[in-house]
Amino acid sequence: MKISKGKASIYILLVIALSILFMKYLKEENWVGFYYPDKNNIANKNSVIVQPGLKSIEDCRDWVQKQSEGNENFDYECGYRCSYDKALNITVCKKTEE
Repeated sequence: MKISKGKASIYILLVIALSILFMKYLKEENWVGFYYPDKNNIANKNSVIVQPGLKSIEDCRDWVQKQSEGNENFDYECGYRCSYDKALNITVCKKTEE
């Protein structure tokens, strides 16, 4: 069975379009918000509030803004592509921003 040039072109365009969509999905940003209600007691792991699954740095900052309403003594970090390191017993992020 022979495929015509027109159908072959459509298949190629379809594969390219699907590849672009898949690559966009893979590049989706993954941010984690870390909110410390008492900036003078950041070492207390029981007081930190963690929010994974944020789509952008802006989403992280918006989340922090909501958490901090009425509190001027807070601190925060937004971590990009974070994972928990069992050996170090800490969360390690590719980068962090405020």
